[in-house]
Amino acid sequence: MKTHITTSIFILITSIATMSANNPFLQPFGTPYQSVPFNDIKIEHYSEALDKGLDEERENIQKIVSNTDAPTFENTIVALENSDDILSRVTSVLFNLAEAENNDDLEALTTKYSPLLTEASNEIYQNEALFARVKAVYDKKDELNLDTEDAKLLENTYLAFIKSGALLDAENKKTFAELSTKLSSQTLAFGQNVLKDTNGYKLIIDNEADLAGLPQYVIEAAKMRAKDNGIEDKWVFDLSMPSYFSFIKFADNRSLREQIYKAYNSKGDRNNENDNKALLSEIVNNRLQMAKTMGFDDYASYKLQYTMAENEANVYKLLNQLLESYKPVAAQEYAKVEEYAQKLTGDNEFKLLAWDWSYFSEKLKEESFSLNDSILKPYFELERVKKGVFGLAGKLYGLNFEKLEDIDVYHKDVEVYKVTDKDGRYMALLYTDFFPRAGKQGGAWMTEFRGQHYEDGKD
Repeated sequence: MKTHITTSIFILITSIATMSANNPFLQPFGTPYQSVPFNDIKIEHYSEALDKGLDEERENIQKIVSNTDAPTFENTIVALENSDDILSRVTSVLFNLAEAENNDDLEALTTKYSPLLTEASNEIYQNEALFARVKAVYDKKDELNLDTEDAKLLENTYLAFIKSGALLDAENKKTFAELSTKLSSQTLAFGQNVLKDTNGYKLIIDNEADLAGLPQYVIEAAKMRAKDNGIEDKWVFDLSMPSYFSFIKFADNRSLREQIYKAYNSKGDRNNENDNKALLSEIVNNRLQMAKTMGFDDYASYKLQYTMAENEANVYKLLNQLLESYKPVAAQEYAKVEEYAQKLTGDNEFKLLAWDWSYFSEKLKEESFSLNDSILKPYFELERVKKGVFGLAGKLYGLNFEKLEDIDVYHKDVEVYKVTDKDGRYMALLYTDFFPRAGKQGGAWMTEFRGQHYEDGKD
């Protein structure tokens, strides 16, 4: 019996050791340009790396705090900056993929670890002994002769403590920590609900007459989308931007335009399992309580305090200036398109509604300028657009883009480009990911898998 138990323990230890040795996140990526080795990452690697990363960070923070030497930029600020190597590697991949290529496993991981990561962050930024060391360095910033990058790092580090409640008393620190942990889970759930609601909607058309007005390439895409969903002899439109925008822009059927418009603009507001109304109320109230805990009247004031805008008054000043400038022109354009819609429909009482704007403005553009989507489309084919953008970046900034085939990607649609400057010096890897899919959040956005980093004068 003892032999059996010992053997089992040995096998378990060996398995754990093997997994650790094969976990890409536990050491710097040994890949070209330290790119993410997506092909080597298994779902179990995330949990192991997150747990080890949290332990590593706590150990490194304790080393800083227990250092008996006087606080310096190197032994405090730089040490803090370098305290989370494993955690930085794994979280940058995990949370980016949760936006770009989400699935049930990744959703479970982000749901579990998001509050744990927030709690760990609060432990750091509300650590009184650590803040005392950071403040000691910050108070001497004018005497340190730091270069621009180091001065910015010191400033950002100090402000991170302030914004996380370092100056609060013990009771309010606890309140802030509890609220921020709740918010990390709530905001994550909000986005997940929107994605699920987006994926859950399909406008299925089985009457060919309802396709009137749609260009042939849009109809063909809808037919292919139907087949991808296991639907034969029908057409499917969803809430991905290429599908939704094409339908709202070209479809003659006004009632169907209204239907898909309302579906697009009610994501998370359909009284189903993905409904965000109650969650939104909790988020708003928790943000307000967090702001008040920090001594502000509202969340906007708390959020804007260290930004270019500085305060709400400046934000509203800019918005009102913009409104004053564009509203008269917008009103003229609206009246012009509505008048055209009345003419086209033969209804002098026709009121232009939100789901009519793209449709009738496109018709007016075509009639006024003999210009339509079919004419413009060849000029905006993706490869042409990339060529134009890369060429412009070359002229303006001296950048060059070389497509690479030997870099791992997280989806077959993703392409990777090596970016160099005018002297051929390596600058970055650019991952392009242009197409919508079920696991990808909508909108135009960008992020990073590995930020620019200097250490010992090297990047």
